Amino acid sequence: MANIEKQQFVDRLKTALSNQGIDVGRGLYTTLAKEVGVSVQTAKDWFDLEKGCPRAEQLALLGQRWGISIDYLLLGNNYERLDYIIPIYTAGEFIKADKEQADYESRRMIPVWKNLNEPFAIELENESMLNILNLRESFPSGLIIIFEKLDSNVENVEIENGSFVFAQVENFGVFAKFIRERGQTYLMTMNPNYPNYNNFRVLGKMSYFVGAFFN
Repeated sequence: MANIEKQQFVDRLKTALSNQGIDVGRGLYTTLAKEVGVSVQTAKDWFDLEKGCPRAEQLALLGQRWGISIDYLLLGNNYERLDYIIPIYTAGEFIKADKEQADYESRRMIPVWKNLNEPFAIELENESMLNILNLRESFPSGLIIIFEKLDSNVENVEIENGSFVFAQVENFGVFAKFIRERGQTYLMTMNPNYPNYNNFRVLGKMSYFVGAFFN
């Protein structure tokens, strides 16, 4: 969010909340704190030009609670309600759900911020992608990864070398880094204590992630 003008962000947030019937005057910080699960001081900081913007997971909650477009808040794009709110799966659940009808009512949901092709969300359950040597490529347990569906074999779709993907390996799901070298392709985990994979089918490519989700 370094490139976002804070004053513009504040103005857009107030406009979006007002359009949803929220009083942006007295009591606003308390309302936001209660609905998003933060302290009143944190909510107040969102409107302080010297403080930072909400974190990714807090923006997701704002979007889900009031149907506010995250793109609008961050970039000033056309103000629309969110078109996508999708269920969160674990890797194993998603592979199973690929064959069965999803039970949406029993699942936590998360809004999608971008125009993606059949997006899906996976919550990481292990440390296979924890990289202590490079935090830029480290994905600890609890992160929610948003993928754009590819649903194709590696041989007939172009996947950029080094992309982070979700793939099916036999009867389970794997989040890993796609590597193509010397005419071979494989999936590499970031944690050396976990194996790499040679036989797989890529189901989706990572678009973005948010922090540990709410209950």
